[in-house]
Amino acid sequence: DDIDGDGDPAGEDCNDDTTDSLAPGTHPGAHEYCDDVDNDCDFVIDNDPVDETAWFVDFDADGFGDGEEDPIWACDAPDDHVEDSTDCDDLDASTYPGADEICDELDNDCDDNGDVDEDAVDMNWFYPDSDGDGFGAGKPLQACGEELEGHVSPTETDCNDNNANVYPGAPELCDGLDNDCNEMVDDDFIIQAWYPDYDEDGFGSPFGAVEHCAQPDGFVALAGDCEDDDGEINPDADEIPNNEIDENCDGLTEGQVFLSAAGECGCSSGIEKKSGFLIGLLVLWRRRRAKLVAKGEN
Repeated sequence: DDIDGDGDPAGEDCNDDTTDSLAPGTHPGAHEYCDDVDNDCDFVIDNDPVDETAWFVDFDADGFGDGEEDPIWACDAPDDHVEDSTDCDDLDASTYPGADEICDELDNDCDDNGDVDEDAVDMNWFYPDSDGDGFGAGKPLQACGEELEGHVSPTETDCNDNNANVYPGAPELCDGLDNDCNEMVDDDFIIQAWYPDYDEDGFGSPFGAVEHCAQPDGFVALAGDCEDDDGEINPDADEIPNNEIDENCDGLTEGQVFLSAAGECGCSSGIEKKSGFLIGLLVLWRRRRAKLVAKGEN
């Protein structure tokens, strides 16, 4: 009798057990499947199964096989074989579909788009170095390699990328700049006041002073010039008698000094007064003439 109803009587059927769910599919001539059962009753399990799998060798053990190698058909994976055959380089474990791109000039992710190293995870950051001092600033770029023309890696530290004398650790110069990027200007120098000396007599006007570590052009360290457009009037000048001019900038004319001594008149003879007055006029005339000559007005 054919107890399991598979068309083969019990004498020929190797599994006619009605309690076995696999019995109806087990009989001589049945298809063999990967199920650890002798489906065709030839006393061999899983030989030539219809649902066997193609397994591809995976030389680099990255989980993706070499599709150019002939597969092995079997129910279970042989050693060093996988089902996926899409590896584009089965000798490199860092190269397989979906792998991260790294800076190695290879198509790591097997996308075959012609671009290698695109969006590589190990790219370096490079900052523009406009002044070529080896320190960068501004908007960075990412690229593979250790160098990128016009850029430096890896940090943004230059506080003035338009001046090659300004960068972290640079020697501080007396130039009104923060050369070493420590947020202090000319901090290695003594700052002092300098006074404008328009008449170039070595004494400056107290007005318009500047503070700097070096002497600016047209400035001097000594102030006190009470008439800075006349080179013969300064604190070191000699007083000229009877001309009512304060040549040495002490606040007094020669006549005032003479009259104030010991509360006495200190009067001189009429000839001496006249002589001193004429000398004073002569000096003033010479000064005036020199100025006119300098201006081209004589």
